[in-house]
Amino acid sequence: MELKEAESVLAIAQAEVALAQLTIARTEIRAGYGGKIASVTIRLYEYPIEYKPMLAYMNDESIIAKFLIPSSLLKTVQLGQIVYIIILDANEIVTARIIRMAPDVNPTSGTVKVEAEFANPDSRWKSGMASFASFDRKALMAQYPLAVLLPEPERERAPHNKEEP
Repeated sequence: MELKEAESVLAIAQAEVALAQLTIARTEIRAGYGGKIASVTIRLYEYPIEYKPMLAYMNDESIIAKFLIPSSLLKTVQLGQIVYIIILDANEIVTARIIRMAPDVNPTSGTVKVEAEFANPDSRWKSGMASFASFDRKALMAQYPLAVLLPEPERERAPHNKEEP
């Protein structure tokens, strides 16, 4: 009787091992885009929970600068427009293009959220670096005379983009 019970327990354990091996064989780490791992949320010997992210990753081939503009500039600022970003940590000025503008104005501050994107081909700049945005390149260069103005990388331009005069 004890032998049959032990064999039954062994068979159940072997089936559980086979199921665990099958689950592991079917496990994949997929990302929606290319990038780098920013953080790991699972530790060695932890059991992964289905559909719970184990990794946080980020794409740093381009960087999105987020800033506020006064609502008084809404008549002159538009999608696709060039904005200059000085990355203070690197003392370099990059050319970015506005890709998003909030549809509303913050009633307390009278500002509008704006996002501008610029290429980061060598991953030289990191998300969160201190920066400052300006629509006036000459004023920015005068304020930061030692900053290096980097050329804008060649890429297709949408027909609605407004080039700087």
